[in-house]
Amino acid sequence: MPFMNIADIKIYYTITGAGERLLLFPDNHLTSLAYKDDIDTFAKRFEVIAFDYPTLGQSTHEIHYPDECQVDYWGFWPDLACHLLI
Repeated sequence: MPFMNIADIKIYYTITGAGERLLLFPDNHLTSLAYKDDIDTFAKRFEVIAFDYPTLGQSTHEIHYPDECQVDYWGFWPDLACHLLI
C-alpha cells in the first residue's frame, strides 16, 4: 500500500492509469474507495491520483498534536496536493 508521510500523518493514496495527472479530491470527506468507478473511468485517459483524508479510510487515524482538531485545511490541502503531484 502506498503511503506518504506529511507532518507525521500517513496519507494513503493510489495511482491508476496513464497520461496527464489528475488529482482527485474526495468530496464530503469520503474515502477514495467511494470514487472507484470514477477513478476507473478517468484512468482510461489520465493518471489518476486519489487519496484518503487524514482520519479517514486507510490514512492515519491517530491525533498526534492537540491542535489537530483545528487543522488549517487551506494550508494542509495545497501542501498535500504538491506532495502527491511531485
